[in-house]
Amino acid sequence: IIEVSEVHHILERSYKDKSAFVIIARHFSDDVSNTLFVNWQSGKTNVIPFCLDDSLECINEIKDICTLTSTTPISKDTGLLISTIDLDDCRKFNLLFNAKKQSLRIILDEAGSQKSTISRKKLEVQLDKEKINDVRDLISKRISRMTSRNVIVKVSCDVSELGLIQDRAGAFFQYFSKCA
Repeated sequence: IIEVSEVHHILERSYKDKSAFVIIARHFSDDVSNTLFVNWQSGKTNVIPFCLDDSLECINEIKDICTLTSTTPISKDTGLLISTIDLDDCRKFNLLFNAKKQSLRIILDEAGSQKSTISRKKLEVQLDKEKINDVRDLISKRISRMTSRNVIVKVSCDVSELGLIQDRAGAFFQYFSKCA
């Protein structure tokens, strides 16, 4: 996410309704990160950005998240823009954040749980057919991240940011889970 204008409607909704949002992306520009942080710190909004790890191990993470949550990824390939999302159409999920493991758990509903089982079975078939050990390891890690009612998202952050994330995100998710 490059421009603040892309997430402006999310910030406005969060401010107006005091609703909480999580944005999961591969990258946030410094301007966007700073704006989200300043608004969070001042108590104006409850919008938490999570930056996915950009490693080979996590290359299919967005696909897995979108499949299990029945959402469409926003990218140049799909032609969708985050600025055009109708927030009323967004599904709501319970979330758990673990700062020590740097992971975000998305608690799936029944439909997502069924999709998780189907996706795991497909990956297990693919794992059985695969001969290359590195690829087998990647598939195994994908399967392990798709537990029956959770999607685990690895969150990359510096050690210097860990305290801030623990403090802010922990309070946010505790509050959010009570509201959800």
